[in-house]
Amino acid sequence: MPPILHKLIWPGRSPGRIAFFYIAGVSLWIYLSTYLLQVSSGESLLREFELTKGLGFAALTGLLLYVLLRTWGQQDSAGTWAEAGATSARFRTRLHRIFLGFTALVVLLTLLGYFIFTHERQHLEQQTYNKLQAIAELKSEQVGNWLEERYSDAQTLAGDGIFVRQAAALAAGDEAVHASLSERLSAFREAYGYEGVMIIGPDGSELLSQGIRHVMPELDPAAAGAAVPVRDSRVGHTRFFRDAHGQLHMDLIMSLPGREGIGAHAGFILIHSSPEDFLFPYIRSWPSERKSGRSLLVQQDGRLVQSLGSKYAADESYESIEYPLELPDRPGSMARGDEDSGTFQGRDYRGIQVLAAYDQVPNIDWKILVKIDRWEVLAPLYSLMRWVGLISLFALSVLAFSLLVLWRQQERMYVLSMQAEQHKNEAVREAAEKALEQSESRLRTLVRTIPDLVWLKDTEGVYLLCNSMFEKFFGATEKAIRGHTDYDFVSQSQADFFQEQDQRAMHAGEPLMNEEWLRFNSGGYYGLFETVKTPMRDSRGNLIGVLGIARDVTRRKQAEDELRLAAMVFEQSREGIIITDAEDRIIKINKAFTEITGYTETEALGQHPNILSSGRHDKAFYRRLWQAVENQGYWQGEIWNRRKDGKIYPQWLSIVRTYDANPKVRGHIAIFEDITQRKQDEERINWLAHFDALTGLPNRTLLLDRVRSAIARARRYKHGIAVLYCDLDHFKNVNDALGHSVGDGLLKEVAARLPRLVREQDTVSRQGGDEFIVLLPDTDSNGAAHVCRKIMSEISEPCSISGFELNISFSIGVSIYPDDGDDFDTLAKHADIAMYQAKQMGRNGYCFFTPELQGMTARTLKLETDIQRALDHDEFLLHYQPQVCIATGRLSGFEALLRWQHPEFGMISPAEFIPIAERSGQIVRIGEWVARTAAIRLRGWLDAGLEPVKMAVNLSVPQLQQARLFETMETILDETGLAPELLELEVTESMLMEDPEKSVAALRRLSQYGVKVAIDDFGTGYSSLAYLKRLPVNYLKIDREFIRDIPADPDDATIARSIISLGHSLGLQIIAEGVETQAQLEFLRVEGCDHMQGFLFSRPLPEAEMFDLLVGMGCLKQDDAG
Repeated sequence: MPPILHKLIWPGRSPGRIAFFYIAGVSLWIYLSTYLLQVSSGESLLREFELTKGLGFAALTGLLLYVLLRTWGQQDSAGTWAEAGATSARFRTRLHRIFLGFTALVVLLTLLGYFIFTHERQHLEQQTYNKLQAIAELKSEQVGNWLEERYSDAQTLAGDGIFVRQAAALAAGDEAVHASLSERLSAFREAYGYEGVMIIGPDGSELLSQGIRHVMPELDPAAAGAAVPVRDSRVGHTRFFRDAHGQLHMDLIMSLPGREGIGAHAGFILIHSSPEDFLFPYIRSWPSERKSGRSLLVQQDGRLVQSLGSKYAADESYESIEYPLELPDRPGSMARGDEDSGTFQGRDYRGIQVLAAYDQVPNIDWKILVKIDRWEVLAPLYSLMRWVGLISLFALSVLAFSLLVLWRQQERMYVLSMQAEQHKNEAVREAAEKALEQSESRLRTLVRTIPDLVWLKDTEGVYLLCNSMFEKFFGATEKAIRGHTDYDFVSQSQADFFQEQDQRAMHAGEPLMNEEWLRFNSGGYYGLFETVKTPMRDSRGNLIGVLGIARDVTRRKQAEDELRLAAMVFEQSREGIIITDAEDRIIKINKAFTEITGYTETEALGQHPNILSSGRHDKAFYRRLWQAVENQGYWQGEIWNRRKDGKIYPQWLSIVRTYDANPKVRGHIAIFEDITQRKQDEERINWLAHFDALTGLPNRTLLLDRVRSAIARARRYKHGIAVLYCDLDHFKNVNDALGHSVGDGLLKEVAARLPRLVREQDTVSRQGGDEFIVLLPDTDSNGAAHVCRKIMSEISEPCSISGFELNISFSIGVSIYPDDGDDFDTLAKHADIAMYQAKQMGRNGYCFFTPELQGMTARTLKLETDIQRALDHDEFLLHYQPQVCIATGRLSGFEALLRWQHPEFGMISPAEFIPIAERSGQIVRIGEWVARTAAIRLRGWLDAGLEPVKMAVNLSVPQLQQARLFETMETILDETGLAPELLELEVTESMLMEDPEKSVAALRRLSQYGVKVAIDDFGTGYSSLAYLKRLPVNYLKIDREFIRDIPADPDDATIARSIISLGHSLGLQIIAEGVETQAQLEFLRVEGCDHMQGFLFSRPLPEAEMFDLLVGMGCLKQDDAG
């Protein structure tokens, strides 16, 4: 035994006694440290684990110490240790240090295990809190969305004015609405999936129910409407309650506004829903496999906290737990605090310690509580610490044994080395020095021939050696580099970076790799280098410096990037790609290939591309294709191929031949795209270029081509040609009275009748609106008159359109080639003039062109003359069309529409006389009369009790361009006493584009004064968004052309949706024109449109009829002055 140990622990003591004292001391320390750990953590399981591990460690190391002491004791008696101690005192000191180091290591590992466990436990608990908080936020959002959907359903019912009025009438005792309400409730319940819907009287009695009935919660009729905590003061919900069968319910409550004589509420509507089917699955679901993970819905009822969630039993049914709010350690009580969200630790109703998080459900006094047992969270950590302890115990045992063996080996090696040193001589030393010199020479030669950058630095960053490639980097020789640092050759920042990487490698004690961009001082080359820095040690293990090797990987990185980019393009391309080998077998396809053809990669690989052949091309086609590939290296063109499902489709195909480095044909690359839609679009565009989209008749382009052919043939054979210009009489009245859908149906019916009345070589064309042209080749005036009579006879037959029985007639003008013209434009113009003459003669007739009709028609001349005095003779009048708020159903404004009651021609459309008024210079005076009359009329209605709403009038281009527009409107408002914000001026996009700067200035001045501005027929013009942002606009009006076919027409629906979204993004309100159906209104309501006007609510009405309508709506009283 070494003397140092002999002096410390050997004299007078046996190995067994020494081992006993060691085990007792270590066990005491382990027990005390485990007790302290248990006190700090509060976990009995942890204390038992630590105590067992520590005592086992003490017993094992004590046994090892006993064996060592026994062994050393035997050696001591034989004199072995004494001989070794006499050899050198250095070993005694080393053994002493090893023993103390081993003891310190045991204590250090114990303390380190404690601190690691504490840190990991806190980290694991914090991770669990974060996950629980995320789950709580997710579930609160899901529950909030569920409630939002329920409220939205109820508000849909509450927003139906007709339904609310009928329900209020039923509550007042009107049984006549019972059937209508029952049908409405049934449709609502089936549409939104509710169990039942009930109407409750003001006294709590049931008036009407649909669906499954259950025992209603106690309802306080006097306070139910006021106690509802939702956005709409009329819609709320009950708390959770159970019916006689134990079924949980939560009902939505909507109060019915009372009518005069009934009181504050006419009753209530209860909407029954099943939380167990819709709400609780959100609460019950758990995003991970956790045995003890639970989520609860917590609400406070007086001094009680109610928790709803799933039980821990196998059936996983729902439970409702109630306990007093004063129990502060319960998770439900802690979640009912003032904070909207948070995490905490407590004990649940089972008395088990849990980790929990909660989050406030939006817009309601509910909170979502999620919890998990603490033991389940920490179970992995306990298992980990158990294994770490066992491994640490084993490692310490191995270490102790290794130290003993190492000490013995070093002792023997030291004795041998001392003997060897005594026999060394100068010859051996010289041979060693020569061998070292040769080794260094070979190493230097090897280093200098390596193509990579190689260098060696000492621990201070001073260069010791480098190779020739590194000399190029610094632009200096090795001799100039040795003895210097990076700061002598490169910039401060780059030198700092090099030094930092050196220090990292030396501190790590192992090679470190990094990539860095380097610029050579010699030649200026700049590239990416992969650098490996390895710490260097001498034979005794002392750190002497760092060895660096840098390899240029610029080209490799570029190749990798290019390959990665090519792969990304290959996979993400929307065009199908096929790669074949030299045998034309498919070796690679991309995802687009599968999407287009239907063949998966497994099905396509190894196949010949002819699996796609459609059979529509002959062998000659493919022979020309491959001949082009052979001669030119590629082919491109249109081809028909077949999908996997057998459908044939057109492709645009490109084939390229590929070669290897020899060069030898390597294969082919084929790139193709499905052009089915493109060809369909081309066919559609070609058809639209020659035919009318509404009627399918030839349009003006096709008609012009056929007229030219007919004229050429007639000129050759000296034949005549008749051109019939046909216009429907009073078609505008059909559109105004019955709507554009009926008008379109009428045009289609006329288009169907006309071709049946003419020959196969004749042409019937629609020119637009209600105008048609009939081309009759090889026809004289007699034949033309015969056809005109046939047309008038057939067209005069009644037709039924959308349930309306219509009687229509044609006014036809006729021109004859060559008497009335020798080209289409002349013949069409003369036929048009003759048609207007036919209308002047009373309509429903035909008229041939004569030279006397050249110039203006009599009607146009008369209108231009009469419009000069129409204003003075009070022939103009205004009709008013209401505008309605879609969300509330309430009146939001009027649009004043100008009409001309001509003493001879009757009611004339603005589309006909407005252009005449603009040409004659009367439009500014007429527009001022319209604005003043509309303002006076609105002022009268306001004085009669009408709530303030706006009056919209249309501006013309001359009005907008006149210098005194602002003064005119200011005078009208002052004269009538009307507030500026109640006057709305409507302009069109085309008007604004005529003089943009002047238009913006005029409208901005009016807007600053308070007048509202609306853009009429939005979407039909060409105004830019940048220009729109500059306009002081308050409203956008969607043109009726985009409303007419929604929601059936997806294009019109998309345009309407886009206009609504655009307007709202600019802070504007949206008005939809021409709303005629309930489906159109529902679409606009869903998309968020603000206002509507159209036949669905009311057609434009004269002043007296509008007054009656307002009285009927309750907006005015009958005895008020109109």
